[in-house]
Amino acid sequence: KRALSLTLASVMLLGMMVVGSSAAGYPDVTEEENVEAIEVLQSVGVMEGDNNGNFNPDDYVTREQMAVIMSKLLNLDYNYYQGTNPFSDVPAWAAPYVAACAANGITSGIGGGMYGAGQNVNAVQAALMMLKALGYFQYQADFGEDYVLATVKQATEVGMFAQIDSKAEQALTRNEVAQMALNALKSGMVEPDGNTINLTTPDGAVFTGKVNYVFVTSAKPYATAISPIQATAVGSQNGGPIVELGEQLYNGKLKLTEDNDVFGRPARKWEYDGKGVGVYAKKELLDKEYVGEVTGKDLYDLLGSTTLKDYDTFCFVDGVYTDAKGAKAALGWTSDSNMGAYFNATDMDKNKKSAVGGTGIGVKTEVYVDHDADEVYVVVINTYLAIANKDYDAKKEEAAITAYSIKKDNNINEYIKVAKDGTETEAFKLAIETFPAAEEIKKDDALLITVADGEVQSFQAAEVLSSVTISAFKLQSKVVADGNTYEYTTTAGYKAGDLSGYTTTDITNLKDRAYNIYLDAYGNLIGVKEIEAKKNYLFLTAYDGTGSHMGIKTFPDAAVFLDGTMEEIQIDVHETNKNLSKAGAGATSDEIDSTN
Repeated sequence: KRALSLTLASVMLLGMMVVGSSAAGYPDVTEEENVEAIEVLQSVGVMEGDNNGNFNPDDYVTREQMAVIMSKLLNLDYNYYQGTNPFSDVPAWAAPYVAACAANGITSGIGGGMYGAGQNVNAVQAALMMLKALGYFQYQADFGEDYVLATVKQATEVGMFAQIDSKAEQALTRNEVAQMALNALKSGMVEPDGNTINLTTPDGAVFTGKVNYVFVTSAKPYATAISPIQATAVGSQNGGPIVELGEQLYNGKLKLTEDNDVFGRPARKWEYDGKGVGVYAKKELLDKEYVGEVTGKDLYDLLGSTTLKDYDTFCFVDGVYTDAKGAKAALGWTSDSNMGAYFNATDMDKNKKSAVGGTGIGVKTEVYVDHDADEVYVVVINTYLAIANKDYDAKKEEAAITAYSIKKDNNINEYIKVAKDGTETEAFKLAIETFPAAEEIKKDDALLITVADGEVQSFQAAEVLSSVTISAFKLQSKVVADGNTYEYTTTAGYKAGDLSGYTTTDITNLKDRAYNIYLDAYGNLIGVKEIEAKKNYLFLTAYDGTGSHMGIKTFPDAAVFLDGTMEEIQIDVHETNKNLSKAGAGATSDEIDSTN
């Protein structure tokens, strides 16, 4: 009885991952992958998807595939190296890329004229290629006695392994290689400072001593496109902004700025050649993620009194800045009871055990701490149920949906959550330009959406328990279906009234009804809809009603069932007797029929 409401459910487009427009929109890329890296690399044409539109983030990268990536990353003229491949085991399609990387000192073979084609590239090998692209390891002396140790040490200092969970000699996936490439694009380029000691042995061999590398700098505008950080006098030949690899390769066309995303999370904003790539939350600053109720005490225990005292704190609900004091003054509220989801740092107190930000079942809260900027961000993100109004409109290239339990607060002109028993709705359009999988949407499909800045920011298919029987419920709290208990989310509002006509005293009537129950991503009830009463018909061929009707509780009957079988059954006439009694002794046959 469990069914996903969309054919795109296996895709789970965007899930709850990236907020804002998606440059790539790969259906097999979820929030668990390095979305920022994948989409930036896609935008500059270095790593793209397959013919089916998938990125294949979990596929391992071979050494020859790594050469292709490096050639594209560094804009090497690989066509120039056609026919110059020095290795015997490289397939023809990869030969010019491997040759280009070898000629430019980015990669080398494994000995015996072999490149190691077909072998998976590991973390150390990939990091060494990236470090060479930055200008490191230009001399044999750089490797010391252990090239693995030297590579890991330098890569760690540069930040090459940031957001990559891999051991030194472990094979890398496309997802991890994309992240390493992005780390390299954000890293400063280096060059020898000219003070390298060269020693000549008696037999004429030249031995190069320890090389001291310093940052490449430039006063030109392109040198601040990704980072404005200035080199110190000790760390560079000349003063000025450090030249990052991405600045050098794309001459300032690839730009990175600090920003907040639409939900209020501290984020990075990428642009390429004048076009937006995306805005991405800084995962590295995420201190903790909650799903469910979060109290002021919870946040106090997480952050501590010192941080709450010394750091600036910013609180958001669905992208709405919720400075409680500011909201109270701006909206003219006279009581804290009007505040709803509005909260600020004063609510993060060890003695406050009530929920903040309207948090509760099915609500996600993320806490980001930036120790460099002395800032804390508490971001509450609600999930809402939406139903498709009709099939995807190919002419308009959009899907029309109606979302439930959200409304626009006219005082602040933003969307905010309403009480879980609310029936507020909002209409939205899902444009295929932003959501490629919108073209799969069919009428009455159920979606889970997030909303901020007045627009849908992400969606995925809702799980649907189809045509189930509810055996017990507590209105706006929980239902029991097929032996499982499902709690209401804080935003459950769709068709909630279907159960309001029932009480615990007539709960048995539920067995004659069939329901669709809609679940959020965490298995909670976010909507319920009665679809139809169960119709188990039979045909009564005859019944024996001899004797006193008032004294007889059952009548024998001959019945024909829907499957064509015929049996003698007993008919419960309790309700018939009651109705006859109500009709009175002098009732006509028509009156008796109307009350039966």
